[in-house]
Amino acid sequence: MTYTPFIWLLLISALINGGLAYYTRHYEDVPSVKPFRFMMWSAAAWASLYGLSTVITHFSLKLFVINLVYIPSLLTTIASLVLALEYTGYGGRLSRRRLAVLLILPAIFMALAFTSHLHTLWRYDYQFTWSGSMPVILAARGAGYWLYIAYMMGVSLAAIMILVASLGDRNLYFRSTVLLAVGILTPIVAGTSYIFDVTPIRGFDWTSTSFIWTGLLFVWAVRHGRLFDVTPLARNILIEQIEDLMIVLNREGLICDFNRAARDALALSPATIGRSPLNLTEPWSSVFRGHSETIIGWSEVIASGRTYELSVTPLQDETSRLRGRIFLFRDVSQRKKVEINETNQRALAEALR
Repeated sequence: MTYTPFIWLLLISALINGGLAYYTRHYEDVPSVKPFRFMMWSAAAWASLYGLSTVITHFSLKLFVINLVYIPSLLTTIASLVLALEYTGYGGRLSRRRLAVLLILPAIFMALAFTSHLHTLWRYDYQFTWSGSMPVILAARGAGYWLYIAYMMGVSLAAIMILVASLGDRNLYFRSTVLLAVGILTPIVAGTSYIFDVTPIRGFDWTSTSFIWTGLLFVWAVRHGRLFDVTPLARNILIEQIEDLMIVLNREGLICDFNRAARDALALSPATIGRSPLNLTEPWSSVFRGHSETIIGWSEVIASGRTYELSVTPLQDETSRLRGRIFLFRDVSQRKKVEINETNQRALAEALR
């Protein structure tokens, strides 16, 4: 064993990602939490095992631990794809059979890694050397190893593409989706620098340390970006084509859904998801401010020169817990004009008697 200061970076990475995985137990009812937690635990294991490998000076033991690192690295990558599918609402497309197919190549990669002394398909011509204060193992790379790299890159990029394609979906928080995509991209950049030997320390893979930044991005997304507060609460209750303006707030009072009519009337956009309705333009912000504590009720409001009947309805889950509120604005401007005209005509008739 030896000491290298880089061990602290790997320990910090493991602690951040492991801590975040533990914290997400508060969101058990959100489908995308399970793959997210699995990805974070795998990233923590990746950093821990790689950190262990950096202080081992015995060649055979060091090579064994490095081969173990491939297990959490593959699991982290696969979990990122499952997370992207679950987060964007396509989790049902990844059946057990398809997931099993996705695991075939990783099983082959692991077999190649642990039998690399018998062939040149993985890494071969090992050289044990020192890179500064760190013992490293350099090696040539075979066809199987390059296939492993292509697999890792392909799965990660597929996850990113799924997230990017969903940026226009107003059921998802725009900022959280971007943070997820950037968080998955960060290890790809770090891994690419290692593969092509453009790192300041030859033989040191920065991928697991890059999860420090990935973990911090995800911490912000969970704590401030409302990553797991996104649920299409009203999609099964009110259809998109209704003429009434519909805005849904989650249990923390943030906008999590709206229909086309509300989008057009209030000039909303996907970036509005996850923001407070108090930040809307006047007079709409005042309307929501006046009903910030309303769980259920009805009132008449005037906004943008039109009269609306506002109904506030609670959204509850199967255990009767409050999950949010639906604000439904029905335009009654024309009816009000008719009522006013009728009132004026009656008043005029009374005056002429």
